[in-house]
Amino acid sequence: MAEAPNMCIDYYFKENGGKHTALNFSHKYIKGKYVLILDSDDMLTPDAVEIVISSWRKYDYDTSVNVIYFYRKNKNGETLCHVKNTNSVIYTYKEKRISKLHSRDCCDTFRSETFIKFVFPVFSNERFIGEGAAFLEIELLGKGVYIDRAIYVCDYLENGLTKQGRKMRLSNPCGGRFNSNVYMNRKLSFSTRIKNAVLYVCYSHFAGASIRRMYLETDYRGIMTVCLIPGTLLYFYWKRRYFSNANG
Repeated sequence: MAEAPNMCIDYYFKENGGKHTALNFSHKYIKGKYVLILDSDDMLTPDAVEIVISSWRKYDYDTSVNVIYFYRKNKNGETLCHVKNTNSVIYTYKEKRISKLHSRDCCDTFRSETFIKFVFPVFSNERFIGEGAAFLEIELLGKGVYIDRAIYVCDYLENGLTKQGRKMRLSNPCGGRFNSNVYMNRKLSFSTRIKNAVLYVCYSHFAGASIRRMYLETDYRGIMTVCLIPGTLLYFYWKRRYFSNANG
């Protein structure tokens, strides 16, 4: 900032409705070619903007590249996750993120014209949807690049969303079933699809959706059928564990 005294920053305020609503809100204000999403309690390294711009200049000619990922690190300098195949154009949704910590997050940057095409659904009385669903849909459109540089600095607060875990997600079941539905895409690995089919059924029960509605609102009815009983059993298990009177 000190080296760019003429930099102009536009600040827009909206009431808190969850991060996904803030991302939707941002679309009409985006002016540049690329988008980087920074949470309010995190920061970028001093050279982050320069690295992002230079990286996109390298791959901008390749219209198949929709996303460039950079690494995140904590304030102690420890990288939160990494991948094996970096600095090359790949199908990023096939690349496994490796982490010794609880987080598998990366710093996501997108072409603005692609990013604004994806609008998160907003569900009544819910304030959380994992943004990975929209980001995956962008990845599935083409390819991307993982850059082997950590430019995003964050710490996960004990009382933050990352720490609230499963109960918070189960309290936002419509968002959960939306996310799981996206992750049943046939381009993904079979294990990922099975896991999310189970979660789709489970979240659907928490959302009060009938079995008929479960079938109507997914394109992946075959794998959902296979996971109908496991997903229902998981629903009863989590309901008892997280929402019974005995467990508060």
